Amino acid sequence: MIERAFEIRLAIPDNEAYTALATLRRLAIECEGIVRADVHVFGADDDVNPEALGRVLTTIATIYNPNKHRMRALDDPRPKPGEVWVTSNEMPGPRDRVVVGGVELDGVRTAWRATSWRLLDGGGRDVPTEVLDRAVETLLCNSAFQRAIKA
Repeated sequence: MIERAFEIRLAIPDNEAYTALATLRRLAIECEGIVRADVHVFGADDDVNPEALGRVLTTIATIYNPNKHRMRALDDPRPKPGEVWVTSNEMPGPRDRVVVGGVELDGVRTAWRATSWRLLDGGGRDVPTEVLDRAVETLLCNSAFQRAIKA
């Protein structure tokens, strides 16, 4: 089984990210910008074509709307340095059938979703790790039922 990941980002203004940025500033966390995306990770049989899987995902209206989203396949199904993925504490186990948005994904055995966050400084660069860690602890991740995955 191989993991395939896809990032789905809004192409329109992101009110959720804007609200998080405003809240982080009120909490005195130094950042000037924020980037949020949904990340969908799939454990698939080795013969599943990642391009075909991506095409199927673009047909699932509950996760992708071509008028407001942009999707790209990720080279690595893990966060990059400067990025954190927030997801459920409970990871799904393998299944014979995986259905996402009412669509069965052939050859997919596991599926999970995370929210990707990147905080940016005034120059558009990732903030220092300690700033990102503080944002995760104070706002971005509720450790009672979520976990943060970092590079």
